[in-house]
Formats: sequence, structure tokens, C-alpha cells
Amino acid sequence: MTMSCEVSRLPDSATLDWERDREPTANTTLIINQTAHITIHSTDLHSEGTYSCTLQWNGALIFSVPKTLKVSRVSTVPPGGPSRNHSVVLNCEISQVIGSVTLAWLWMRGGRGELVKQEVLREGHPNRILNLTLLGLSEDQLHWACVVFTESMLRAQVPLHLTLPTTPITEPQEKTKGKNLQPSL
Repeated sequence: MTMSCEVSRLPDSATLDWERDREPTANTTLIINQTAHITIHSTDLHSEGTYSCTLQWNGALIFSVPKTLKVSRVSTVPPGGPSRNHSVVLNCEISQVIGSVTLAWLWMRGGRGELVKQEVLREGHPNRILNLTLLGLSEDQLHWACVVFTESMLRAQVPLHLTLPTTPITEPQEKTKGKNLQPSL
């Protein structure tokens, strides 16, 4: 995930940097053409917090622009994982919507994502989740990504790699007094 902060002019003795919760970050700030970029390579719940782009000049704080990072959660139903020839529901949920965001599911094939489903979520709307139902999961449907866009810019991508059981799952048989029930024809 990358966040950017741009200034129109950066004086010689000024610094443009990113902080997290008012402390220097472990992530590297890259400055290109008066724009400070911070990249968080592995976002998880520990990445949540307030990141601020700060401009300091001669040691004095000129401005600080905060951005709050909320992490998406990705899950599957059934929670134990998928099985062959049964439907699976992929859930992508964000904790908060500020303004409007687009949530989308991408089917990852050959290093490229193919858009399968998307929805625009607006601030104040109770829905913060995008579901995708896969009917009869197969070997070529194991790699997915939930993506979050704001203003047509990718803000976060959460990969989801499913695995199928190696042996087929069979339904348990009911027994009555030690004898198997036999179907009658």
C-alpha cells in the first residue's frame, strides 16, 4: 500500500517526511519531484494507525496532514476452507469508509488480475463488505485479490490463496444400533 503527499514547492532547508502516530516510521519515505511516498509492503492489523505527512523548515513544523489507515479483512465461508464441488463465499471487508471507496475482487491468473465483481461504498452506508460466491471451486480458481480504490487509485491489495483438500470429502454415514442404513429402491 502506498500513500503520497505532494507540495508545490520544497525550500532548500525543508524536509518532507512521513510519521506514524507522531513517531518516525520504520518504512522508507521516498521523495520524488516534491512528493513524499510511503510504501507499506505487508499490511496487517499492526499497520493500522494515523500516518502523517509532515513538512518541517529549519526545524519548525510547518504543516502535518494525517491519513488514517484501516486494514481490510479477507475471509472465506466455510471458515474451515474450501472443498471441491461446493460453493465458497469470499468476503472482503473494510473497517471504515471515508468519502467513497471501490471494493473489488480480482481473479489472479498468470500474474494479472481479472475484475470479477466491484462495488462503490459511500460514507455513512452500513455496508462495508463485498461478497463473491464461487460455485464449485476448481483448481484454476485458487488465487484472488481484494482491492480497494479511491478516486481510481489503488490504495490496498490483499491477496487470498485458497487450497483444495487432497482427498475428496465424503458425507458421514448414519448408523442405527451398529448397522448401516441402506437406501431402499
